[in-house]
Amino acid sequence: MRGAGPADAASAAQDAMAAARCWTGRVPDLRTWTYRVAAGGSRGRAVPESPLLNSWRNASGACGSVPARVAAALAPLAGLDPRQRRVLALAMESVPPGEIGYELTLPAHEVHRTLRDAGELLGAAPPDALDARLGALRAELAAALEPVLDLEAGLARLSGAIGSRLPVPPYGAPEPAAPRPGEVGAPGSGLRAYAAGLAARGIPYRMVERARFPVAELAAVRLGALFAFHTDRFRRDAERSGFPNSACDFTAVDARAFARALARDLAGAAPLFGAVTRSDAVRRAHHLASSLERDDPHTNEIAHDGIDLALALGEFRRRSLDLALQALSPRRGEGSALAEALSRCAFDAERVIVQLRTLSSDLSAVESTLPDGVYVDMARDFAAHEAYHLDLIHGIDAARDALSEGAAARSGP
Repeated sequence: MRGAGPADAASAAQDAMAAARCWTGRVPDLRTWTYRVAAGGSRGRAVPESPLLNSWRNASGACGSVPARVAAALAPLAGLDPRQRRVLALAMESVPPGEIGYELTLPAHEVHRTLRDAGELLGAAPPDALDARLGALRAELAAALEPVLDLEAGLARLSGAIGSRLPVPPYGAPEPAAPRPGEVGAPGSGLRAYAAGLAARGIPYRMVERARFPVAELAAVRLGALFAFHTDRFRRDAERSGFPNSACDFTAVDARAFARALARDLAGAAPLFGAVTRSDAVRRAHHLASSLERDDPHTNEIAHDGIDLALALGEFRRRSLDLALQALSPRRGEGSALAEALSRCAFDAERVIVQLRTLSSDLSAVESTLPDGVYVDMARDFAAHEAYHLDLIHGIDAARDALSEGAAARSGP
């Protein structure tokens, strides 16, 4: 792998970890199926926290076996915080700002501001000068680290142990941060509340719950919620970009990069979950990306495309929740706390679909029957939908964590 670059090396490392999990015979936990591959799966993408860039934490001097020249090269960037470093790490791999915003769940204008700040620190303020400076910095880092990183020897040992065919982990979507108490998406009456209840129960109860937890079905639910969360991020920024003097600078270029990344990840996930394919979400995601070649993000055409994608994901999520409820047969947990939580989530899933259909109808009515100047608030349900998606994403995570803790305590050290 030497000479292929850090993204390919990180992709191989991720595949190796997936292979190791497979070979040890352990049942993969939910996150193996739904967390995004750090390097972007088989496509290969830079890892913000790669060994090449970890030395930023110690830019004031050499650390361990990393040559002092690395620290010297990175010294101008010592004042950047971890988020800014992640932005610059992806920019160093030529990832466009719109896609960086998608990957790191940041507004596009924050990405641009970070790049401007980094350019000033590196003495390369114009965008084209920054690109050239980042390329030179990456080459300097790679040259300095080549004697330290012996990737060939590591991969040779791995290949001799398990063979040359490594499983490619499933695709996912970037992870939103878990909300804190009092924020949107904090524990309410859904899956996060169920998970909080699990944490307060004893090990025997959690072991019973673990046996009937519908892992595969809820992995699909979580994945659908992840894609819906990012679809709504796009829709929110696209809507705001149409207002004069808006703080949201979501250009057509950034919107296209965001939409392409979202469509790419949906296409990667489709073969793993049949419900994704049947939901028509992949086709609608690609249609949204292609529409941005001719339409601005804030136009009604893009609004309709975004709603259509959100609807497809809503239908996928509802079907996946129905399957999860079916997995809870009367013998396995009908009437249980989990069944009640899933029933509430399924009810909310239907409510989201109705709201999206109503919004689409209102927008169509404005276009066809009402006078100019009438405005439909495209953002009217965003807060409620975000809370719902975050409850699904982090509630499933928290439930699996609580159930895994019970299993670990039972098995002992």
